[in-house]
Formats: sequence, structure tokens, C-alpha cells
Amino acid sequence: MIEFSVIRLTSFPDNSEFMLGERAPAHSSLHQKYQFQYFWEEGLIIDIYQVKAFVKSNLILNEYISVMREKANIVIGQFGYALRRPYLNEGLSVKNAATAILLYIEEIKKISNKYEKSQCIFSSNHLNAEAHPLERTWFKKLYHDLSFEQVDFFSVVDLNLPVSEIKKRMRRSFKSLVTHDANKLRIDIIDSSNAQVADIRRFQKFHKLVSGRATRSTLTWDIQYQMIKKECAFIVEIYELRNNKHLASSLIEFSGSESLYSIGAYDRTRRDLPLGHITLFNAILQSKLIGSKKMVIGNLLGYSDKATEKEKSISDFKAGFSTHIDAEYIFKF
Repeated sequence: MIEFSVIRLTSFPDNSEFMLGERAPAHSSLHQKYQFQYFWEEGLIIDIYQVKAFVKSNLILNEYISVMREKANIVIGQFGYALRRPYLNEGLSVKNAATAILLYIEEIKKISNKYEKSQCIFSSNHLNAEAHPLERTWFKKLYHDLSFEQVDFFSVVDLNLPVSEIKKRMRRSFKSLVTHDANKLRIDIIDSSNAQVADIRRFQKFHKLVSGRATRSTLTWDIQYQMIKKECAFIVEIYELRNNKHLASSLIEFSGSESLYSIGAYDRTRRDLPLGHITLFNAILQSKLIGSKKMVIGNLLGYSDKATEKEKSISDFKAGFSTHIDAEYIFKF
């Protein structure tokens, strides 16, 4: 028998690192902690819940759920993301695993019923090649019980491919740019082996300089530093060799077999250098080097009427590096 425990929390817990499964970067404990802090500071977090499930007192499921303001609505999700199939204890029987994910949906519905004008957002990547066998059970439940909303697409790099093949599949105009002026630039990788607090402060300062303002708190940068020290992220930096000038930085998160492009900042006065191209290509190379099997670069927005022209432009740029497209089906309750 599977028993659930749902607890309302006052903050995202520091002991949240005990989360089951080989989690994708967007669902890692530190990423969720980062997302919580950012949205809390924006005044968008209403409540958070911890949802646990047990079989004979053994923990088989442990997820954190956010209740957030989104315009006139209240959204039940996971800190800016739709609710994916929950991660389960690997030793669970097939029958208990299927039962657990179905009951999990019902527990989420109970949370939603506590709030007026609320909606639960769920997602499934059922049709992706590497989808877990349980994803079909999850998808069928969502499809039959909930309202289908849309399909979200993501630009992805298959890191199982040789570097030569990854480069071959890039947008044609990018191929020469990713190694442009290589003899004039220095590429540094900041990871758990060499990271210092000064490195994240340098990135923070550079990001503020490029953006023209501080876009978020020091605490969120501190969480990203924790990611680096706990082997969940790395930074790619670019410097000009002749004067050691800092030109670009990007932070990449990784977990299990997946990497995720997180943030980047580039010196906008240096239009003569394809800094975005060089940085992202080196992030792909480093992700492959550390053993990631794929890298999610970002949403593919296309002609979305919900995105700004700047967001569409960034999305189109990232798509030029992708080897294929992944899809997630979005459902609402």
C-alpha cells in the first residue's frame, strides 16, 4: 500500500538535496532552490509543499511543489516549470511505480483545490526517444483526465555524436564562427576543481555591467556557486589575450546525463567577435567532456505570440546549434 504525506512549508528547505532519481538539471534540488529564491524575491511565491510517498515506511517519492502567482491566475507547478513525472525509488516494482505516479496526480489536484482560480500545469516527454518506460503511463493519465494545452519544443544537442558530427549539423553560417579568432582568445573553464567565490562575484559584476542593472540578488548567485562546488554546474569564460579583458561568461548546469544552458553575458561593444557562438560551442564541448549525453540549449519559440522579439531572436540563435528537437506535451487541470 502506498501512503502519501503532503506538508506545507514556509521556505525551500536546506536539506532538499535528498531527492530521488537521476534528475534532469531543471529538477535538481539546487536548481529548484535557485528558482524558489528568485520567484520569492519577485513576490510570486504563495506557498510550497513537500509531497512524499512511502511503501512500508520506505520513501519512494519526494517532490517539492510551488503555488505561484501568474497574472490573474494561481499556478501549481515546480518553480516556473510544469510538473513532470515524479522521480521514484529505483527498487520499486513496476506495479507500485505506476500506482505511485497516478496517485501523485490526485495529490496535486488536492493541493489545487485549496486555491481559487488555480490551475495545475503538467508535462510529458512521452514521444522523445529516451523517454522512461513509465512515461507512457504518465502521459495516458494526463491525456485522459486533463485538458491538453500545447506542445513546447526545445533545442537539443546530442552529445553522443562525435564533435565533427555535432559541428556538421550546426547552422551553416555558425561553423566558421565557433573557432573565430581562436588564437586571440583564452577560454577558461571554472568548475568544482578550481572555483572560488571571486569567480561567481566576477560573473555577477560582469552580468550587471552588460545588463546595465542588477537583475537578481547576490543570494541567487551564491546558490549557483553552490552548484559549481557540488559538481552541478560549470562556467565558460572568454578573455582577450592581448589585454586579458573579460569578454563573455556562461553558466551551464548538469545533472545525471543531461546539461542545461542556464545564463550568459557577453560584451556588447565587441560586435567584431562572435562571442555567443564561441562560448556556447565551448559549453557543448565541456558538457560532452564531463559525460553528459545531451544538452538542452533552450526553448524553441518560433512564432509564439507569448514571447518577445528579443526572446524569439535568442531562441533562434540557440536553435542553430541543435542536432534535434525535443517536445513536451503540456496539460492543465
